[in-house]
Amino acid sequence: MVCRAFLSLPGDKTFSMERSCKDEEETPGKDFPAFFSNEMAPFLCPSCITDFVPFSAPFCEKCGTLFKSREGKNRICGPCLENPRNPYIGKARSVGTYEKVLMNLIQAFKYKDKNQLAEPLGRLLQKAFLDNWSPGEIDMILPVPLHRKKARHRGFNQSWLMIRNWPDLEQIGFKDFLITHQGLVRKRHTEPQAGLSRIQREENIQGAFEVLDPESMTSKRVLLVDDVFTTGATLNECARVLLKAGVLRVDVLTLARAL
Repeated sequence: MVCRAFLSLPGDKTFSMERSCKDEEETPGKDFPAFFSNEMAPFLCPSCITDFVPFSAPFCEKCGTLFKSREGKNRICGPCLENPRNPYIGKARSVGTYEKVLMNLIQAFKYKDKNQLAEPLGRLLQKAFLDNWSPGEIDMILPVPLHRKKARHRGFNQSWLMIRNWPDLEQIGFKDFLITHQGLVRKRHTEPQAGLSRIQREENIQGAFEVLDPESMTSKRVLLVDDVFTTGATLNECARVLLKAGVLRVDVLTLARAL
Protein backbone atom coordinates (compact mmCIF):
# COMPACT_ATOMS: atom_id res chain seq x y z
CA MET A 1 0.00 0.00 0.00
CA VAL A 2 2.94 2.36 0.62
CA CYS A 3 5.53 1.24 -1.96
CA ARG A 4 2.76 -0.10 -4.24
CA ALA A 5 4.13 -3.65 -4.22
CA PHE A 6 1.42 -6.24 -4.98
CA LEU A 7 0.24 -8.28 -2.00
CA SER A 8 -1.70 -11.50 -2.51
CA LEU A 9 -4.30 -11.76 0.25
CA PRO A 10 -6.60 -14.64 1.20
CA GLY A 11 -10.02 -13.90 -0.18
CA ASP A 12 -11.82 -14.72 3.04
CA LYS A 13 -9.55 -12.63 5.34
CA THR A 14 -11.67 -10.75 7.86
CA PHE A 15 -10.73 -8.37 10.61
CA SER A 16 -12.64 -8.56 13.86
CA MET A 17 -12.28 -6.04 16.67
CA GLU A 18 -13.49 -8.74 19.02
CA ARG A 19 -10.08 -10.42 19.25
CA SER A 20 -8.11 -7.37 20.32
CA CYS A 21 -8.70 -7.35 24.08
CA LYS A 22 -8.46 -11.12 24.35
CA ASP A 23 -5.16 -11.31 22.48
CA GLU A 24 -3.65 -8.47 24.49
CA GLU A 25 -4.75 -10.05 27.74
CA GLU A 26 -3.12 -13.35 26.77
CA THR A 27 0.11 -11.76 25.59
CA PRO A 28 0.99 -9.05 28.13
CA GLY A 29 3.87 -6.76 27.24
CA LYS A 30 3.55 -7.36 23.50
CA ASP A 31 5.59 -4.53 22.05
CA PHE A 32 4.19 -2.11 19.52
CA PRO A 33 6.48 -2.92 16.55
CA ALA A 34 5.41 -6.57 16.73
CA PHE A 35 1.76 -5.62 17.21
CA PHE A 36 1.97 -3.18 14.29
CA SER A 37 3.54 -5.84 12.06
CA ASN A 38 0.81 -8.31 12.93
CA GLU A 39 -2.03 -5.87 12.21
CA MET A 40 -0.55 -4.39 9.04
CA ALA A 41 0.85 -7.56 7.44
CA PRO A 42 -2.14 -7.81 5.04
CA PHE A 43 -1.51 -4.26 3.78
CA LEU A 44 2.27 -3.72 3.77
CA CYS A 45 5.28 -5.45 2.29
CA PRO A 46 8.02 -6.74 4.65
CA SER A 47 10.20 -3.73 3.84
CA CYS A 48 7.60 -1.02 4.50
CA ILE A 49 6.31 -2.67 7.65
CA THR A 50 9.68 -2.17 9.37
CA ASP A 51 9.50 1.61 8.87
CA PHE A 52 7.06 2.04 11.74
CA VAL A 53 8.47 4.25 14.52
CA PRO A 54 6.57 3.70 17.79
CA PHE A 55 5.80 6.43 20.30
CA SER A 56 8.20 5.48 23.06
CA ALA A 57 10.10 6.81 26.05
CA PRO A 58 11.46 9.25 26.85
CA PHE A 59 8.56 11.68 26.42
CA CYS A 60 6.84 14.39 28.45
CA GLU A 61 4.44 12.72 30.86
CA LYS A 62 1.89 15.51 30.32
CA CYS A 63 1.91 16.77 26.73
CA GLY A 64 3.53 13.72 25.16
CA THR A 65 6.31 15.62 23.41
CA LEU A 66 9.11 13.25 22.42
CA PHE A 67 12.48 14.35 23.72
CA LYS A 68 15.17 14.72 21.05
CA SER A 69 17.61 12.74 23.14
CA ARG A 70 16.38 9.15 23.19
CA GLU A 71 18.14 8.51 26.48
CA GLY A 72 16.69 8.81 29.97
CA LYS A 73 13.27 8.41 31.54
CA ASN A 74 9.91 10.08 30.99
CA ARG A 75 9.58 13.44 32.72
CA ILE A 76 7.76 16.77 32.49
CA CYS A 77 9.14 18.99 29.73
CA GLY A 78 10.23 22.58 30.33
CA PRO A 79 7.25 24.24 28.60
CA CYS A 80 4.77 22.18 30.64
CA LEU A 81 6.52 23.23 33.84
CA GLU A 82 6.70 26.92 32.92
CA ASN A 83 4.08 27.81 30.30
CA PRO A 84 2.09 24.84 28.93
CA ARG A 85 1.35 25.09 25.22
CA ASN A 86 -1.84 23.07 25.56
CA PRO A 87 -3.02 23.88 29.09
CA TYR A 88 -6.44 22.23 28.81
CA ILE A 89 -5.14 18.76 27.97
CA GLY A 90 -4.50 16.41 30.88
CA LYS A 91 -2.09 14.01 29.17
CA ALA A 92 -1.44 13.07 25.54
CA ARG A 93 -0.28 9.77 24.09
CA SER A 94 0.15 8.38 20.56
CA VAL A 95 0.70 5.12 18.71
CA GLY A 96 3.71 6.24 16.67
CA THR A 97 5.49 9.17 15.10
CA TYR A 98 4.04 10.92 12.05
CA GLU A 99 6.61 9.80 9.52
CA LYS A 100 7.39 7.04 7.08
CA VAL A 101 4.87 4.20 6.93
CA LEU A 102 2.41 5.45 9.57
CA MET A 103 2.11 8.82 7.82
CA ASN A 104 1.42 7.07 4.51
CA LEU A 105 -1.20 4.82 6.08
CA ILE A 106 -3.03 7.76 7.65
CA GLN A 107 -3.00 9.71 4.40
CA ALA A 108 -4.24 6.69 2.43
CA PHE A 109 -7.04 6.20 4.96
CA LYS A 110 -8.14 9.85 5.00
CA TYR A 111 -7.62 10.96 1.43
CA LYS A 112 -7.56 7.85 -0.77
CA ASP A 113 -10.71 6.04 0.41
CA LYS A 114 -8.81 3.15 2.03
CA ASN A 115 -11.56 2.58 4.61
CA GLN A 116 -10.42 -1.01 5.11
CA LEU A 117 -7.66 0.47 7.28
CA ALA A 118 -10.16 1.71 9.87
CA GLU A 119 -10.27 -1.52 11.88
CA PRO A 120 -6.52 -2.32 12.05
CA LEU A 121 -5.70 1.31 12.82
CA GLY A 122 -8.45 1.22 15.41
CA ARG A 123 -6.82 -1.79 17.04
CA LEU A 124 -3.53 0.11 17.23
CA LEU A 125 -5.36 2.93 18.99
CA GLN A 126 -7.06 0.48 21.31
CA LYS A 127 -3.75 -1.09 22.34
CA ALA A 128 -2.30 2.37 23.05
CA PHE A 129 -5.38 3.15 25.15
CA LEU A 130 -5.07 -0.06 27.18
CA ASP A 131 -1.32 0.52 27.61
CA ASN A 132 -1.72 4.07 28.92
CA TRP A 133 -5.04 4.21 30.81
CA SER A 134 -6.42 2.00 33.56
CA PRO A 135 -10.04 1.09 34.34
CA GLY A 136 -11.68 3.98 36.17
CA GLU A 137 -9.56 6.71 34.56
CA ILE A 138 -11.84 7.43 31.58
CA ASP A 139 -15.66 7.65 31.43
CA MET A 140 -16.18 8.65 27.81
CA ILE A 141 -14.29 8.53 24.49
CA LEU A 142 -15.05 11.13 21.84
CA PRO A 143 -13.61 11.57 18.33
CA VAL A 144 -12.63 15.07 17.31
CA PRO A 145 -15.67 16.10 15.23
CA LEU A 146 -15.68 17.29 11.64
CA HIS A 147 -17.82 20.15 10.39
CA ARG A 148 -20.76 18.85 8.36
CA LYS A 149 -19.31 20.46 5.20
CA LYS A 150 -16.04 18.52 5.51
CA ALA A 151 -17.89 15.38 6.57
CA ARG A 152 -20.00 15.54 3.39
CA HIS A 153 -16.90 16.08 1.26
CA ARG A 154 -14.83 13.28 2.82
CA GLY A 155 -17.77 11.01 3.52
CA PHE A 156 -16.64 9.96 7.00
CA ASN A 157 -14.96 11.05 10.19
CA GLN A 158 -11.73 9.05 10.29
CA SER A 159 -11.42 9.26 14.08
CA TRP A 160 -14.93 7.90 14.63
CA LEU A 161 -14.43 5.01 12.18
CA MET A 162 -11.39 3.86 14.13
CA ILE A 163 -13.08 3.68 17.54
CA ARG A 164 -16.74 2.97 16.85
CA ASN A 165 -16.28 -0.82 16.77
CA TRP A 166 -14.06 -1.18 19.79
CA PRO A 167 -15.37 -4.19 21.71
CA ASP A 168 -17.16 -3.99 25.01
CA LEU A 169 -14.37 -3.19 27.45
CA GLU A 170 -16.31 -4.37 30.50
CA GLN A 171 -14.62 -7.74 30.11
CA ILE A 172 -11.32 -6.21 31.23
CA GLY A 173 -12.64 -3.92 33.93
CA PHE A 174 -13.86 -0.84 32.05
CA LYS A 175 -17.40 -0.29 33.32
CA ASP A 176 -19.93 2.52 32.87
CA PHE A 177 -17.92 3.45 29.81
CA LEU A 178 -19.20 5.21 26.66
CA ILE A 179 -17.76 5.59 23.15
CA THR A 180 -19.81 8.12 21.20
CA HIS A 181 -19.61 10.69 18.42
CA GLN A 182 -22.40 12.75 19.95
CA GLY A 183 -21.98 15.58 22.42
CA LEU A 184 -19.14 17.59 20.91
CA VAL A 185 -19.81 19.19 17.52
CA ARG A 186 -17.92 21.44 15.15
CA LYS A 187 -20.25 24.37 14.65
CA ARG A 188 -17.99 26.53 12.48
CA HIS A 189 -16.21 25.55 9.28
CA THR A 190 -12.51 26.40 9.38
CA GLU A 191 -9.69 26.48 6.89
CA PRO A 192 -7.40 23.41 6.87
CA GLN A 193 -4.79 23.59 9.64
CA ALA A 194 -2.01 22.18 7.43
CA GLY A 195 0.56 24.80 6.53
CA LEU A 196 -0.46 27.22 9.29
CA SER A 197 1.83 28.33 12.11
CA ARG A 198 0.94 27.48 15.68
CA ILE A 199 -0.53 30.94 16.32
CA GLN A 200 -2.49 30.80 13.05
CA ARG A 201 -3.83 27.37 13.98
CA GLU A 202 -5.01 28.62 17.37
CA GLU A 203 -6.76 31.63 15.78
CA ASN A 204 -8.27 29.50 13.01
CA ILE A 205 -9.81 26.95 15.38
CA GLN A 206 -11.00 29.33 18.11
CA GLY A 207 -14.74 29.05 18.74
CA ALA A 208 -15.20 26.17 16.30
CA PHE A 209 -16.60 23.63 18.78
CA GLU A 210 -19.67 23.34 20.97
CA VAL A 211 -21.01 20.91 23.57
CA LEU A 212 -24.65 20.13 22.80
CA ASP A 213 -25.67 18.78 26.19
CA PRO A 214 -23.39 20.09 28.98
CA GLU A 215 -25.33 18.21 31.67
CA SER A 216 -24.37 14.88 30.12
CA MET A 217 -20.70 15.88 30.37
CA THR A 218 -20.66 17.05 33.98
CA SER A 219 -17.76 15.54 35.95
CA LYS A 220 -16.89 13.14 33.13
CA ARG A 221 -13.30 12.15 32.39
CA VAL A 222 -13.04 12.32 28.61
CA LEU A 223 -10.57 10.88 26.14
CA LEU A 224 -10.38 12.76 22.83
CA VAL A 225 -9.25 10.70 19.83
CA ASP A 226 -7.78 12.07 16.61
CA ASP A 227 -5.49 10.89 13.84
CA VAL A 228 -2.50 13.26 14.23
CA PHE A 229 -1.23 15.50 17.04
CA THR A 230 0.68 18.32 15.35
CA THR A 231 0.72 21.46 17.52
CA GLY A 232 -2.28 20.36 19.57
CA ALA A 233 -4.24 23.53 18.76
CA THR A 234 -7.40 21.69 17.67
CA LEU A 235 -7.29 19.20 20.53
CA ASN A 236 -6.60 21.94 23.06
CA GLU A 237 -9.58 23.96 21.84
CA CYS A 238 -11.81 20.89 22.07
CA ALA A 239 -10.56 20.30 25.62
CA ARG A 240 -11.17 23.93 26.57
CA VAL A 241 -14.79 23.76 25.42
CA LEU A 242 -15.36 20.44 27.19
CA LEU A 243 -13.89 21.67 30.46
CA LYS A 244 -15.98 24.83 30.26
CA ALA A 245 -19.06 22.60 29.89
CA GLY A 246 -18.27 20.80 33.14
CA VAL A 247 -15.98 17.94 32.08
CA LEU A 248 -13.59 17.00 34.87
CA ARG A 249 -10.54 16.11 32.76
CA VAL A 250 -9.63 15.73 29.08
CA ASP A 251 -6.87 13.40 27.89
CA VAL A 252 -5.81 12.84 24.28
CA LEU A 253 -4.96 9.79 22.18
CA THR A 254 -3.82 10.02 18.57
CA LEU A 255 -2.52 7.59 16.00
CA ALA A 256 0.52 9.72 15.28
CA ARG A 257 2.58 12.45 16.88
CA ALA A 258 4.28 15.00 14.61
CA LEU A 259 7.94 15.52 15.39
